[in-house]
Amino acid sequence: MKLAARKRYDYRDATRAELLLTRAGHHLWAQTRCLRAKSGDTDAERLALCAALEIVWEAKRRVKEETRASRAERFKIWHQQEAA
Repeated sequence: MKLAARKRYDYRDATRAELLLTRAGHHLWAQTRCLRAKSGDTDAERLALCAALEIVWEAKRRVKEETRASRAERFKIWHQQEAA
């Protein structure tokens, strides 16, 4: 599936919350790779890390959604002021 430029690159500055969630996701992903490389991971550890990653990704999606709605609202207000 070929992605449009809009989906490939995010030109907007990330919020602090989004950056923290990204760092948390990277840390969890590194832990997953480290355990996999050692071949010492158990199903419980793998499932726990996967669940934690899902939680972080869902939180990041929500933060992005809220940011998108906030930007749309600010644009609407700005556009109304410019029209007046």
